[in-house]
Amino acid sequence: MQIIVTSTLEEISRHDLKAKTALVIDVLRATTTIITALANGAQKVVPFLEPEQALYYKKSNACVLGGERKSCIIPGFDCGNSPFEYTTEKIAGKTFVISTTNGTRALHAVREAEHIYLAALVNAGAVAKRIIAEKRDCVIVCSGTEGYFSSDDFLAAGAILYKAKEYGEVHTNDLGDVAQLWYEKHKDFLVHALKNCFHGRRLLNLGLEHDIDFCAKEDIFAVVPKYNVATNEITIA
Repeated sequence: MQIIVTSTLEEISRHDLKAKTALVIDVLRATTTIITALANGAQKVVPFLEPEQALYYKKSNACVLGGERKSCIIPGFDCGNSPFEYTTEKIAGKTFVISTTNGTRALHAVREAEHIYLAALVNAGAVAKRIIAEKRDCVIVCSGTEGYFSSDDFLAAGAILYKAKEYGEVHTNDLGDVAQLWYEKHKDFLVHALKNCFHGRRLLNLGLEHDIDFCAKEDIFAVVPKYNVATNEITIA
């Protein structure tokens, strides 16, 4: 099977997603937070591009409203975009509505894909097993940071490729080869790698070092979130 890696959200337009699986990655922090919320018992996650859409949804639906702009909580929202905010006590059995700068944009950009899964370092192994079992060509979408390349997402893409090749035969593009090499170079120093990327330094400046430490944890969850375009809902696949 073939697994293609894209460097930014904007590069998606170059690829035909029909009949393929899209893996959306936003390590710092949207996909990590969504994965955590579902692992902690959230019933479903509803992503919106704009905060106003999320606030309107909450008017008629019981939910926990979370998200960020420029890494900070959005005014009027219940929570920000930290995985630590979505504990079992707070999120179990509830709907989690989210709007973020990069991750939710990526989800809406891959709507033509056959299947859409959410990935990060925290579930890289589970995602790798899933795509190998399904034997469908994939496009790994690195969400990036406000349109720019992010090495944190690239690191997770490399981790997925590295682990997928342990389970089956995989072919990738040149960028995929480089992503895997990047992961192999840093796999024993993931926290250091995340803290030294652009987005990581921004979070450090905001006092969110613990978020980075958590996002760097590898394979702590076995859940593979799946985005249903028709219902605009993310649930455990």
